[in-house]
Amino acid sequence: MSELPTVTTLLSFFVKPVCDEFYFQRGSFTIYVSITAIMTALSMPLWGNIINKIGIKAVVVISGTITGIGLIAMSTSTSLIQFYIAAFFVGFATPAASMLPTSIIINNWFVEKKGLAMGIAMSFSGVSAAILSPIVVRVIGHGGWSSGYILLGVTSLVLTIPVALFIIKERPADAGLTAYGAQERAPGRQDYPEVTGVSSKVALKSGAFFGIAAATLLVGFSASGFSAHVPAHLASKNFALTVIGSIMSILMIGLIVSKIGAGWLNDRIGTSMVSTITLVCAGAGFFLLTIADNYAIAISASALYSAGLAYTTVFYPLLTSKMFGTRDFNSIYPFMSALNFVGYAAGAPLFGIIFDKTGSYTFGLYGAAIMSIAAAVLAALSIKASKKLPTY
Repeated sequence: MSELPTVTTLLSFFVKPVCDEFYFQRGSFTIYVSITAIMTALSMPLWGNIINKIGIKAVVVISGTITGIGLIAMSTSTSLIQFYIAAFFVGFATPAASMLPTSIIINNWFVEKKGLAMGIAMSFSGVSAAILSPIVVRVIGHGGWSSGYILLGVTSLVLTIPVALFIIKERPADAGLTAYGAQERAPGRQDYPEVTGVSSKVALKSGAFFGIAAATLLVGFSASGFSAHVPAHLASKNFALTVIGSIMSILMIGLIVSKIGAGWLNDRIGTSMVSTITLVCAGAGFFLLTIADNYAIAISASALYSAGLAYTTVFYPLLTSKMFGTRDFNSIYPFMSALNFVGYAAGAPLFGIIFDKTGSYTFGLYGAAIMSIAAAVLAALSIKASKKLPTY
């Protein structure tokens, strides 16, 4: 169900073939990625309220269907405006079929080992992307980019609708169980962990929130924004298409390891420390990508960069819970995740514009490395500041 990172990562394979066929500028074409991200950011809080009213199952079925149809519609697009319209619907629906319900379910089901559980759950996007990356490359190579979009659309439908109908249990009580690590409470409340934390009204006006919001925007701009250009960057380094596919698979494997590893470490050494380590690794990855002229450096750079991509999925719910508690998690977390997509919306086309103007991604990658380090500092300071907020 955590398919959003899969879709956004695999969309990067279409930048070069679509732009080559229709002579689009990369900066102009990747605006459709920005539209997807903007609609995700705007719709995230809305979907949170809808889930509270009709439940996760119904929301995932509806949003998964819209996402799949939107991706299939891209396969018939021949103009920028058609890609933009399809992106509007994909962006609107995708968060409700992926990260949002996944984070809510993990938060409901786990009191202890929440970081590890979040890492494992989010890692499945990396598993599916690692499997699909070489398949998408082959489909595009043999059947064209249109066939690739159809594959993604059908995959989105398969990964959401059956899971929602037959597997999802929103709360432990729905399966006759209790949350992992929850102590027994009054009758009828055994399935819920203690609900404490900062109210959303206080949290969203606090300096801690503005600090972590700035860090989130920087990570979204750099790590998420560049994800739309990774294959194109590797192509500019003269790697063959099949080699690019294998590097992308390694990147996805690194993403799996990073998500699980970051979640596991979060439970042991704390959110602040792991946040810093993860973002420093991402910064190092961006730097290495500027000199990734051979396979070994490209693999090393991709492995480090995967830490930044892992941060955009695993850490936002963990940061929300760590800094502001569980009391208003459903109200605060959508804003955290939405800010990542605001950064993504700005970063994706700007990386394309930098390439169009300079002929390479080098300057953009240097900027992304600096942003990652700045985000690490901001996140650490914000976590420290959040400890002074009143809890109830």
